[in-house]
Order: sequence, then C-alpha cells, then structure tokens
Amino acid sequence: MENEQQKFDVYRVVSADYCSNLAVSFILVFWVAYAVFYLLQVMPPDFMRRWKIMTTSISIISLTFLTWRRHFFYSIYMKGVDVTGHIHSADAFKTGGSRIEYKYEYQGERYCRGNALTHKIFF
Repeated sequence: MENEQQKFDVYRVVSADYCSNLAVSFILVFWVAYAVFYLLQVMPPDFMRRWKIMTTSISIISLTFLTWRRHFFYSIYMKGVDVTGHIHSADAFKTGGSRIEYKYEYQGERYCRGNALTHKIFF
C-alpha cells in the first residue's frame, strides 16, 4: 500500500496546537460571555460597550495570531525538510494535554525540540 501524504488541514493545527487552540478559545469565550450579558441584560450599558470593545480587540488579536500560526505551520509543511528522528520523552499532564520532546539530526548537527499538545497521549 502506498504511503499517501496528508493534505494540510487548519482544523488539525487548531485541534493539536495549544497556542492556536487557546486563541480560538479566547474568541469563543468572550463572544459567548458578551451574548449572555446582552441577552440577560444584567450589565449596565457602559459596561456592555466596554466589553464589546474588549471582545472585538481580543478577537482581532487572536485572528491575527491564528493567521500567523497557520502561515507558520503551512510554510513548514510545504517547505520543510523531512528528517528522521526519535521521540525522547512524552509526558501527559493531569489537567489534560501532553508534551513531546524529540531529537533529530540535520546536516550533521543534532537538535532537541518539543511541542505542547492539547490531546492526551496516554490514557
């Protein structure tokens, strides 16, 4: 069976990358809170105006960050060099998520890098 190369998927980036997931969560949490405040009409109009400005600002910053993060991963995906490496350590957090440390060699130089993931790797 031929090894098919997967297409770049933004959803996979957001679901696995902690920073991207956090940016999306910020947008959702602040807009949901705004909608609840608006529908229940429990906050004064001045507070609602400030909350809407803050929510809009956070959304713009988060969307800018997400665009940059998507471009970063896309450029790695399209222009990156395949190297062989091995997983040095993998740890799961009690609160959810995990961290993977991996080692590889590129052009005679050894590297050790890691990533925080939003998914648990151990059950």
